[in-house]
Amino acid sequence: MPSLYKILLEKFNCKEVFENYTYKNNGDILEIDMLGIAADASYIIEIKSHFRDEAIEQIKTEAARFRKFSKYSKDKKIFCFLAASHYKDEEQKKVLNEGIYFISISDDVAKLKVPKNFKPKEW
Repeated sequence: MPSLYKILLEKFNCKEVFENYTYKNNGDILEIDMLGIAADASYIIEIKSHFRDEAIEQIKTEAARFRKFSKYSKDKKIFCFLAASHYKDEEQKKVLNEGIYFISISDDVAKLKVPKNFKPKEW
């Protein structure tokens, strides 16, 4: 999705972006929908058509596993994003309250939806 690339490349200064990032370590497999790599941070995006509460725990687990396994996490901050096309306003607020960026998707166009005072959590 070109607009997701644009968010990572332009707003977060990523130099590399991977779709369907997969990392295998001793039989343990980590799969991330989209991964952005900047000089000082890595950005994990989990994409959902319909948002469900368990997506929050899923991305937290992915961030912890990414920190443990990936060469792209060494000496870098890790930030998380949840992207969804079908969600309720209260679900978006839940995501933001966890310190996770929220991206809305409509007609294959992604938009970062965070308030000005948003403080992302670093994993």
